[in-house]
Amino acid sequence: YEETGMLRDNLFEDVPVPMGVQVKPANTFSYQCKGFRFGTFHYRGVWTFRKTWEFYDSQMPAQGWSKLTEKEEGPVVTQLWAKNRERCQVIMDTGIEEVNISIRLYNDQQKDPSSPIAIRM
Repeated sequence: YEETGMLRDNLFEDVPVPMGVQVKPANTFSYQCKGFRFGTFHYRGVWTFRKTWEFYDSQMPAQGWSKLTEKEEGPVVTQLWAKNRERCQVIMDTGIEEVNISIRLYNDQQKDPSSPIAIRM
């Protein structure tokens, strides 16, 4: 991971997280069972906004993700990535000397990644 600058303890191996950021555990949730993953992850760290943006543009494709959309609104960039039936929304915003990263991983059948999901057993 050292060559890529990826954090070793990210919650899903194929969802890269830059080294130097730390998870905000109170705001993080993940669930995984056979063939299904869901999670919301929040990180904060001393990284530049541009470096974070470039990190996701290079590391997500290296993990098999394809970019669907990207939207820049002031200090916030939202990227939506796809891999098979999964979607990964990466939201980056910058503070004065830090970057905040929010990641939402969900199945493409869940249209709104912030809404609750029903799991059928």
